[in-house]
Amino acid sequence: MPLYSRYTSFRYDPAVDKQLTTAWDSAVGTAITRQPGFVGAQQLVSLETPGVRRSVTTWREKEDFERFYHGPDHAVLNQVFADLGVAITERDGAEVLWRRTPDVAEVRIVRTRINDLSRLPELERLWHEHLAPFFRSQRGLREVEAAVSEAESSFVIILHWESKEVADRFVASAEHEEQVSVPLRAFTTKVGRDDLRPLG
Repeated sequence: MPLYSRYTSFRYDPAVDKQLTTAWDSAVGTAITRQPGFVGAQQLVSLETPGVRRSVTTWREKEDFERFYHGPDHAVLNQVFADLGVAITERDGAEVLWRRTPDVAEVRIVRTRINDLSRLPELERLWHEHLAPFFRSQRGLREVEAAVSEAESSFVIILHWESKEVADRFVASAEHEEQVSVPLRAFTTKVGRDDLRPLG
């Protein structure tokens, strides 16, 4: 069965751009990622027309989207739109004909032990505010995610690279030491690293 995508275009006063971003993230943010059938989403801000955004969400089935659309989480977003004067200009539902993702030749899993669980909120803040944006700015890194287990005091980073050579070059750089290793050592102790070949 083809995936279902929902496209929405809307206009707003550019003066409330930052308010809209903050309110959107607060209202929907992680709520949408918890929805049954949710596959992914993108929010696009026009570079050519101030006050125009577009969003595309993808779902396993149309019914999954409809459940979210008519539920309490989306109602909160509707209120945000009303409060900030956001106007929907176009909506469309579509079947996904195809999806393409970049090739990945190297998957690295970095395993660490959390030194002090009471500082986990600080570690999570470090990840969201510094480490994740830094990783995502690296050329050749296709995807990165982190996971934590409080029961095992473990913090894991999973990185998908376009090639082993690119990954090795990044790890050997002074920037990696300064921006990744040093900050992480304040919270964790490295346990090991797995270098894997994806099966596709």
